Amino acid sequence: MDTKQLLAWAAQYHTPNYSRAPICLVRGDGVRVWDSDGKEYLDFGAGLAVASLGHCHPRVTG
Repeated sequence: MDTKQLLAWAAQYHTPNYSRAPICLVRGDGVRVWDSDGKEYLDFGAGLAVASLGHCHPRVTG
């Protein structure tokens, strides 16, 4: 799905408890995340979902 399709799906099924940025994160590794368009970001929202372990930590996914 592209970003527009993912945002439409999220609007239909997700609870609107947080404001949403117009991006869809589809992959994470350590402190980096990527959106559905392939753009890379640093994840500064660690307390919201993945605590302080980062994404796909080998001791968790092992």
